[in-house]
Amino acid sequence: MVDYFKNTAAGQVLNDMYLSSTSMYISFVTALVWSIVYIYILSLFAETLAWCCVCLIQLGLIGATVGGYMGWDDAKK
Repeated sequence: MVDYFKNTAAGQVLNDMYLSSTSMYISFVTALVWSIVYIYILSLFAETLAWCCVCLIQLGLIGATVGGYMGWDDAKK
């Protein structure tokens, strides 16, 4: 029965997952650690990052306004 299960597609997938389980566990732990580090860094620099986002959005809006005006001016001529 085990040999039949290993010869099917689903059995091969499960066997491959079993053989690579150590790598999968290490990946889960690494993802958890990186997530915690990311949250910690964001909490340290939250105000600075928020102001950077505000400034970038403002620059984008100003650029869109200038670009729209230049396009409108070219179409008017």
